[in-house]
Amino acid sequence: SILYDGKPEGGPGFHVCGKFREANASKDWHAAAADNDVEALATLLDEGLTVDHVSALTHKAPALVTAAMLGHVDALRYLLSRGADVNAADGLGCTAVIGATQFGHLDVLDIVADAGADLDVLDARG
Repeated sequence: SILYDGKPEGGPGFHVCGKFREANASKDWHAAAADNDVEALATLLDEGLTVDHVSALTHKAPALVTAAMLGHVDALRYLLSRGADVNAADGLGCTAVIGATQFGHLDVLDIVADAGADLDVLDARG
């Protein structure tokens, strides 16, 4: 299987090793979301990650929340098209709505609102 670290497939940024891949799947998943890399997200989903995968490495943040916080519309739309839970939250209760609002990404807020997000949600801090 393939380990993503931001380099084109087949390049020096990809490594093949099953156990290493499994141990780093969460890191790869969120790095791809943080990089707005739809191709890497697709590869990881095709390799078996679930679209709402979370990890303690990222405060249990779903990739959708990561993409929303960073204003990555391409990744956000792709994750939603693959069935991501628009109301999924990280370990602190932060959702895509909260992340988009907190960082001023109104385009992201429009997208998640159109996808049925709860606009009245509060995180753990209220």
